[in-house]
Amino acid sequence: MTYKVLSCGTPLQGNAEAGKVIVEGKVQLPSINPGETGTARFELPDSFRKGDVLELEAFDREGKSICNWTYPIHLAKQYFERNLAQTTLTPAPQKAEARQTSDAIELKSSKVSITFDAATGMIRHIKSGETEVPFKDGPVAVGMKMRYEPSLSYTRHSSDGAIYCAKYKGAADSIVWRLTNEGLLYMDAILLNRGSGGGGFDDAFMDAQVFNLGLSFSYPEQNCSGMKWMGRGPYRVWKNRIPGTNYSIWHKDYNNTITGESFENLIYPEFKGYHANLYWATLEGEKTSFTVYSRNDGTFFRVFTPEEPAGRIKDTMPAFPEGDLSFLLDIPAICSFKPIEQQGPNSQPGNIRIKSGDEGLHLNLMFDFR
Repeated sequence: MTYKVLSCGTPLQGNAEAGKVIVEGKVQLPSINPGETGTARFELPDSFRKGDVLELEAFDREGKSICNWTYPIHLAKQYFERNLAQTTLTPAPQKAEARQTSDAIELKSSKVSITFDAATGMIRHIKSGETEVPFKDGPVAVGMKMRYEPSLSYTRHSSDGAIYCAKYKGAADSIVWRLTNEGLLYMDAILLNRGSGGGGFDDAFMDAQVFNLGLSFSYPEQNCSGMKWMGRGPYRVWKNRIPGTNYSIWHKDYNNTITGESFENLIYPEFKGYHANLYWATLEGEKTSFTVYSRNDGTFFRVFTPEEPAGRIKDTMPAFPEGDLSFLLDIPAICSFKPIEQQGPNSQPGNIRIKSGDEGLHLNLMFDFR
């Protein structure tokens, strides 16, 4: 068995290639008989802390690789903050501004502008320079209910940007949007932090069985030519199909593979579906590429909706959330030879209980539309 410590950069730094090996070495394995267990040992140098992923790889007696496992060295927030601190951002020629009219709220910097609907709090359109980025129609609640409260929402300015705080009743408490002077858009959502739903809701603000939980947006599929991301990959996952994917920087071109049907054009890994433990992802397009960064652990990134085989007897997958792109804290399991309710606990839908004083769940992202 061997180990490697890999360093993974970010698009912010202009360095988003596959992991660079910082240090590597052998793992000492105990002499044990079949069926016995023992402890493997290896010593890591101090440079270990400069890495982002630890990879272990096992070989058979002929030297053929049997399996490998990966472990993140830093939490998503630590990884993001460390890489941001090492990034030199071009000083903005002017400060970002927040403007509010009777029907719209706009956050505008010299490079990026975001317009929200004043009645719903949802993104109407985003502009990067003179180019419109078709990421909009969200946030839409997934697995929960939330109602925008315009009378409680507000805008303000800070030294490093413009802020729009959207307040809600129901499952969401607030979503704070902050556009920095340099044109980076932060989203900080607080969910499920009160048992009453903030007035006007009872326990009905949560789905009885939570299969998906988070926020969705729309983005036209025809605009996307590929995706590069850091997280678990390269394959899509389900709640009961996460082990086997590894942490690294991955890339795949857009495809519409339909498992069980696309025999003439069977391209793997499938492009569409849920991707686990997002650190960052760049959706590639000819004119409207953008990158999103996760600043909390356990974020699933849903990319479009896989098509069902036309000749199916019944649906092969559980229903996906509405919209095209979703950022989720829970996803559904996929059935195998028996229904979900007859499978193990890792396959079951979420059951969330909210008590007064709970901190709630956080969904923290940063978008780079520049």
